[in-house]
Amino acid sequence: MRFLHFLPPGDEDAVLIAEYINRFEALCQDYLELEQIAESPLTYKYPPEYKVGALPLALTAEIIAQEERNRLGLGDGPIPPLRELLEQDVGLRIFYLEMKPSDNISAMFTYDPKLGGCIAVNTLHSEERKRLALAHEYAHFLIQREKAELLTPDKYQRKPESERFAAFFALYFLMPSVGLTRRYNDIIQTHGKFTVADLSTLAHYCGVSVDTLARRLEEQKLLPAGMWERLQESGARAQNDQPLVELLPISDLADILPRRYQYLVVDLYDQGKITEGGLARFLRVDRLKARQIASARRAEASYIMENAPLDLAHSVAK
Repeated sequence: MRFLHFLPPGDEDAVLIAEYINRFEALCQDYLELEQIAESPLTYKYPPEYKVGALPLALTAEIIAQEERNRLGLGDGPIPPLRELLEQDVGLRIFYLEMKPSDNISAMFTYDPKLGGCIAVNTLHSEERKRLALAHEYAHFLIQREKAELLTPDKYQRKPESERFAAFFALYFLMPSVGLTRRYNDIIQTHGKFTVADLSTLAHYCGVSVDTLARRLEEQKLLPAGMWERLQESGARAQNDQPLVELLPISDLADILPRRYQYLVVDLYDQGKITEGGLARFLRVDRLKARQIASARRAEASYIMENAPLDLAHSVAK
């Protein structure tokens, strides 16, 4: 088990954490088994590992975050659903697991030459926190691919360089400086001021918590240092400042299993390559629920096929 060094003897939560690690590693192995049965390996679109050099750590993290954004064609705008981006455009295996107590574990990362990069995120956390944890684990994948990582709050008395890098990277990847500054200036130009409501709306736009955005703006000196703490102490609320548009909740696929994993299972079942018992085992549910999931995935696949864009290059009459 590559996570053994995270489990100090005598720790009352060690047994529980070990159980989650075992579940995570079993899911990764099952994913690989499904691909082998289907003869459909996952396509890896990995960049070479980045090197953390002599530049200040925050600057290095910002440079690498921007390079990754450019590589993935993101520009400096908001990131679309992050889980889907990293699954489809990078080739990571990402699972969402319920891990209690929720304050003990935010996420886990491991890498294996056969499995590739694998991440588990605690589904009990808010969507904003899950996105931040996912970006954090992606940073570890980018610079220390061979080293397993368990993200737990306040795990270190003094954070090692890799943890500090990952924390910086997550912020710069989700909130790039140029794009964030431009959008802040647009608000100032339009309204003549930057309000608590604007802070809330911009945080939603970036897919982060208001607290995370406020500290990021303070770091860029766009807000005075300590502004967020003072707002909290004063009991300020966005709705007391100005009416807010109703913001839809930030959403990403919160299924335990990646969609591609689910499609593989259902397709193999429909081909008769696995039994109904295998369908339920791979989906981690009972047989009734497995049949319901299979029906939902078939309906999605049918809809996608019916609404796929025409290939005009091959549809021109000869």
